[in-house]
Amino acid sequence: MSQLFTRPGLALFLPYLLVIAVGTELRWVGVWRHGLPLLALFGLLAWWLNYRRYRLVADTPTSRIASAALGRAELSGRAYCHPNAPNFSPLSGRRCVWYQCSQRQRDRAASLHWRWSFDKEIEWEHQTCDDSFVLRDDKAEALVLPEAAEVQASHSRRWVEDGYEFRESWIEEGETLYISGQLSALGGPAGGAAFIQDVGAKLAQWKQDPQALRRRFQLPGDGPFSTEEWDAVVQAAKREVRDSETMPAGPSLILQRAQDGLPMLISTLSAAQCARGYRLRAWLHAGLACLFLLLWQKFS
Repeated sequence: MSQLFTRPGLALFLPYLLVIAVGTELRWVGVWRHGLPLLALFGLLAWWLNYRRYRLVADTPTSRIASAALGRAELSGRAYCHPNAPNFSPLSGRRCVWYQCSQRQRDRAASLHWRWSFDKEIEWEHQTCDDSFVLRDDKAEALVLPEAAEVQASHSRRWVEDGYEFRESWIEEGETLYISGQLSALGGPAGGAAFIQDVGAKLAQWKQDPQALRRRFQLPGDGPFSTEEWDAVVQAAKREVRDSETMPAGPSLILQRAQDGLPMLISTLSAAQCARGYRLRAWLHAGLACLFLLLWQKFS
């Protein structure tokens, strides 16, 4: 059942609990009369989102990297940082292939009723790693761009220090990942989509170490790159991509979010576990939607 109780999955059940708690506390029929149909609509929407992902996972076979067809693909392998550009979580400093961090300063204040209190958010910071990493099996490897992906990480930590609440989720190097996304080939003619993606992947790799990038191009300062400096970096990346088109160095495939709106899924769970989790959540939401419709008829 661990595939059901993930943080993204549980978050979609919070609106149900909130409306039920408010309705129970206020004992106002109007809350149920207006809140129940909204919850039913929300349940149908949540059912559709989860069922869509279930079909996406269940209908796409998992392939080996070397034999995967271009287009929508499911790949499984071990995740690794780039050899000369590892990712580090800004909170703990741990080396990882992906992280998500948040920092909050909160002030608990009392409400009008003694049974209720709320957290007043004073300061909030959130950071998600969008830097690329390498997915590798025993035959080949692919470059993964996790930007805008839906990530289920198996490691998380929460702690409070000096009035701040810190949260951190991460994927460790060497963990086995299941990834569903758009697979395309690196390289191609200059100006083509594959060439542009190749240049973007090269820039993403370079940006992971800005100081090394400045030393490489002998750029002064340590702040943001100016327009002229970044143009020079981009032109160098294009030249390097053109020069490497005939060299079999590095990953030859790139896995990223598709442009057609389908989600990119990254999980430390297997494909079967992901599909089972989406299916369970989909039908739970559908059942709750039907229940709220029946209750709404009772109160209306």
